[in-house]
Amino acid sequence: MPPAPLTAGPRNPVAERGTTVGVEGRFTVDAFGPVTDVTLDAEAPEGWTVEGTGARAGELATGEPLTARWQVTVPRDAAFGYTPVPVTATYRVPGAGADAPALRVRQAVRAFVHPPGVRYASDLPFTAETNGWGPAERDRSNGEQAAGDGGPLRIGGTTYDKGVGVHADADITLELAGAYERFTAHTGVDDEVSAAGSVVFEVIGDGMVLARSGVLRSGDPPFTLAADVRGVDTLTLRVTDGGDGINNDHADWGDARLVLPERSTG
Repeated sequence: MPPAPLTAGPRNPVAERGTTVGVEGRFTVDAFGPVTDVTLDAEAPEGWTVEGTGARAGELATGEPLTARWQVTVPRDAAFGYTPVPVTATYRVPGAGADAPALRVRQAVRAFVHPPGVRYASDLPFTAETNGWGPAERDRSNGEQAAGDGGPLRIGGTTYDKGVGVHADADITLELAGAYERFTAHTGVDDEVSAAGSVVFEVIGDGMVLARSGVLRSGDPPFTLAADVRGVDTLTLRVTDGGDGINNDHADWGDARLVLPERSTG
């Protein structure tokens, strides 16, 4: 089987529902050419559409590229987050025999669909989640161990309609695909805790700490965290205990939001 690299791009294109994404494919035989009956096609995910005929070649010499471009339409009800758009090349090797099956290589462009309007963290999919007491909660406090049993997000008497309620130790991971510019949140121990709690908040981008609070305790006012997330693919919102164990460490990311660059806002 000859080496036959296939590349597909762009890397992690970003789009909203109802818009289009440009996808490109390039197939080349590095050695042992030529190959024959070459096709290059893009496959539409379920509910999506692909415009473009791909590319065909009866014979492709060593080092000669075959390229194609497509316009992929994101449906208006597309799921938020990553969706793979597969690009496939098929070909035959002369001398392999008439009954030999065609060879196939495949790469996928991972299109990232983000919600319209304000990009709140609680509206984005969590690609990974750990939480010290029950599940993390969207737009409510951590509560107890059942899903949806939290109350309003409230820090130092201030209530937030949007945000994420967790319990130390907690990690919430979001895939940003480099689409956003800034992250902000108001952080602290939720007022639902009757005993003393203490926590530390960290914003981590691609493994690097971008922002960190000091130790925040029950009754403290909200502490605002802000981080530059330009070019960040993976964002982790981490809460650890304040050095005295995790008892009563109910922590809120109040009004946690992601800001798009001005050119991407509508």
